[in-house]
Amino acid sequence: MNSQHEKYIHRALELAERGRNKVLPNPKVGCVIVYEDRIIAEGWHEFFGGFHAERNAIDQCFTPSFLPKSTLYVNLEPCCHTGKTPPCTDLIIQSGIKKVVIGCIDPFDKVKGKGIKQLKAHGVEVITGICERECWLMNSPFFTSVEKKRPWVILKWAESSNKIMALYGKQKWISNKLSQQIAHKFRAESKVVLVGSETIRIDNPLLTVRHWEGTNPIRAIIDRNLKLKEDFHIFDHNQRTWVYNFKRNESKSTINWIKLSEKKPLLDQMLSDMNLKQISTLLVEGGPRLLSHFIDKNYFDEIRIFRSNDRIEKGIKSPEFNAKEYDRKKIGSDTLYCFFNENVS
Repeated sequence: MNSQHEKYIHRALELAERGRNKVLPNPKVGCVIVYEDRIIAEGWHEFFGGFHAERNAIDQCFTPSFLPKSTLYVNLEPCCHTGKTPPCTDLIIQSGIKKVVIGCIDPFDKVKGKGIKQLKAHGVEVITGICERECWLMNSPFFTSVEKKRPWVILKWAESSNKIMALYGKQKWISNKLSQQIAHKFRAESKVVLVGSETIRIDNPLLTVRHWEGTNPIRAIIDRNLKLKEDFHIFDHNQRTWVYNFKRNESKSTINWIKLSEKKPLLDQMLSDMNLKQISTLLVEGGPRLLSHFIDKNYFDEIRIFRSNDRIEKGIKSPEFNAKEYDRKKIGSDTLYCFFNENVS
């Protein structure tokens, strides 16, 4: 692997990260233009509907005469269709750039290798697959939406040292305050946070971002037969809330009751509905039955577990799962374990 190519794709990824939570449902993209091993321009997709990274980088180049002898690095294949902005491939060709290095191919049907083909047809040398895994991970929710027609699903829970995650019918804080703060960070990074009706009854959660800077996610619950009373926090009208059920289709202020068919799998319908609403990331916080349902259906991409040092003698065991650990870090007295599902449906 060319270390120079890797260096500049890594820089493109750093730039792409600046678009986090600003470009959804679009992918995060960064672009670097290099002339004689010097970066002469940079750009990134800054906000949804704004210019793409390639356009911003080319516009930042104050010496256009250098472009024909420069190399453009980008973490995702340049688009070749007109959406909210013109095709980036046309701009690259017009600029005179003769070499483009790409991290990974865009799976979107209107691109999907067509951008590369167009560049090559105009005499542009194209190199692909540089830091491909890292580039895929940068936009995994986008790729999941395009390829699987559902959001990127993260399952999150806290458990004791002996893997008890809840008491029977009682509320129990297991993780420490710092872990709870990180959990709110996860909420801020997600478009929707989902819990089941039993979690509402026992914990009565707000499901907001109170201990981290960021935007509250949309709250979603599953209440099949609408047995929950409307005096729970979830019905406080302070933020958008979706209630998936089998009885009612109605909107009232910030609350949407979304009726699903009893004759079709509930999770499939719900995930499809979220995908149609351009929800890129879903954080599932429980309870045990709902988490197990996602695991049994293999509808998850990540699992994040806060494990306490404390032991709980009696309670509900955490779900069992098959996934690969990719990170582990101490959060005060707790440990955060993170897993990827490498056999995802």
